[in-house]
Amino acid sequence: MTPARAEQDVGQLPAELAAVVRRVTKATRLRRAERADVMAELTSHFEEALASGRSAAQAMDEFGDPKAAARGLRAAAIAKRSALDRALGEMLRWTGWAVAATVLAYAGFVAYLSLQAPAITMDALAALAERTAKPATPDDDAWPVYRRAFLDLGMGVDPKERDAAAEEAVDQCPWPGMWKGLPPDPWPLAAAWVDGHATAITTLRAATMRPVFGFPVGRGLDDADVPLFGQEAVDASRTIAKDAAERAGGLRGCLLGVRLPHLRMVRAAARILVVDAIRAAEAGDAERATSDLEAIVRMSLHCQDSRVLICDLVAIAIRSMAVSYGTGLLEWKPGLLSEAQLRRVQAAFDGVPPALQRPDFGTERLMTADMMQRLWTDDGAGNGWFRIDGTVLDGLVPKIVVASRPGGAPAGAVGNGWHEEGIDPGVLVAFSTSARPVAAFLVADRKDSHEFADRWFREWEQQADRTVADHEEFERLEAAFGEEVRSGGSRWMVMKLLMPSLGRSQMAFAMDRARCRAIATACAAERFRRVRGRSPTSAEAMVPDFLAAVPRDDWSGAPIRMAGDGASFRIWSVGQNRRDDGGRVEFGPDDFEFGVPRNPTGWPWNGDVQPKDPVDWVWYAPTGSPQRWAEGDAR
Repeated sequence: MTPARAEQDVGQLPAELAAVVRRVTKATRLRRAERADVMAELTSHFEEALASGRSAAQAMDEFGDPKAAARGLRAAAIAKRSALDRALGEMLRWTGWAVAATVLAYAGFVAYLSLQAPAITMDALAALAERTAKPATPDDDAWPVYRRAFLDLGMGVDPKERDAAAEEAVDQCPWPGMWKGLPPDPWPLAAAWVDGHATAITTLRAATMRPVFGFPVGRGLDDADVPLFGQEAVDASRTIAKDAAERAGGLRGCLLGVRLPHLRMVRAAARILVVDAIRAAEAGDAERATSDLEAIVRMSLHCQDSRVLICDLVAIAIRSMAVSYGTGLLEWKPGLLSEAQLRRVQAAFDGVPPALQRPDFGTERLMTADMMQRLWTDDGAGNGWFRIDGTVLDGLVPKIVVASRPGGAPAGAVGNGWHEEGIDPGVLVAFSTSARPVAAFLVADRKDSHEFADRWFREWEQQADRTVADHEEFERLEAAFGEEVRSGGSRWMVMKLLMPSLGRSQMAFAMDRARCRAIATACAAERFRRVRGRSPTSAEAMVPDFLAAVPRDDWSGAPIRMAGDGASFRIWSVGQNRRDDGGRVEFGPDDFEFGVPRNPTGWPWNGDVQPKDPVDWVWYAPTGSPQRWAEGDAR
């Protein structure tokens, strides 16, 4: 019977009986067609009762409990279905219960994670400040002097006078007479610029002579830093320090938010000192050239006061610059520096503390621990769930620039009617709250993440004394780290973001040790020549009067090679190809690419294209010209 016909027949019954039929039919919760059959059956039942002379009340009393009747009718209707139909219905019923249970469990876990907020128990910025060298007295603090020098050198946010062309020329660190590109030659501009800033460069040298750098890493900048970095940067540094001290949640006050704007200026200052040293050598001013090289090395040591990895790498780059240009000066004008001045340059590079020439991942460990306390819950037993929240997402989601009124600045600008806008905080909070269980299950828990980071930090720390010859081991470990991260899927994705590329940093430290040894050996060889009237014939010959120990070739493990025929002299390492090419300085046709030497100085390769067959790494070859170093600029 159709549902419409069944409803029409029910309408013929007395109102109270019709109501019972409809209530029982609805309570069966059967399919529509089955309910129509039940309704027709109940209608027929009551019609027969009325036809037998019973009243509506009597018929209802005889019928009994409507709920029990509904259950019986439902069971009877289901029994009539096919076996497959009944199995499917049972499956759907249990699926519904399972979905309901899952939703309830998910909601419960959301509530649990919402109550288990990360516990910020450590002020990581204060811990970083404890790791950073501090001046004992104001006279020990180099930062105020650096700041004055940087401002006088035009590095502030609003320099009064600026010669962009000359500053660009200085940045290229050109050699006199070596320019092979299109005019103009940058050297006259660079030389004139350093001559015009002699007083500021003197101030810069004075800053490097103070024992402690004093830049407030982990502490807020002060008002005196505003002309150098700008008010916004100073305010941001203070906010980070304040939030860290107050144990603010999310990414507020986190160690990764610390800005290091001085690094750009330190590198620029090193290039200025390089150009000044070249200018001094050109003018025959040996003392000034010596002082500049010493200052560059001292500045690199200042940069490492906090032992933040990026600061270490910048310091290594600065020392590499000092080695390259210092060796170039010695080859260009081997008679320029006196024996005493050569001893000073040698002492500067020999004096780099061994601890600063080996990686120290203490700050990186601290950064990882800081992010763990902000992104994972803490159960009090060293474990917890990964937990995201709106404040974290707000720090990670990039802002977009939108117009607050018609007109104004072009797209991409901020100000004049334009402003930065991110996702609505309410949306971020709602999304992060609902997604917490998914993130918690996808990302490794706190204990496993800590063990993962600690294991890999220890693995890299054990490589601290490896040499450049071990670059394949660095690459192997880097690949093993990447493979573990990839094989873990989403499990280690957060740790991948937190942990730096440690393999590249290891190679940088190894190269730094080898470079400093190279220029120290060059100075010792030139001192030997001054004192003995001839060049040394072996590395052993310079020990102990000119060197404390025999310098080793990191690529072979043997003493460094040297040779001379009276007219020429050279010191060399076998280089990356591990083959002794006799320390040749000249280039063959296969050593060039696009007219530029592939590896002009023979340095251990660290570029984007592997040289086919790099020449020996020549430590020192006085020729009266810095050409082989100038050609390394690829001009």
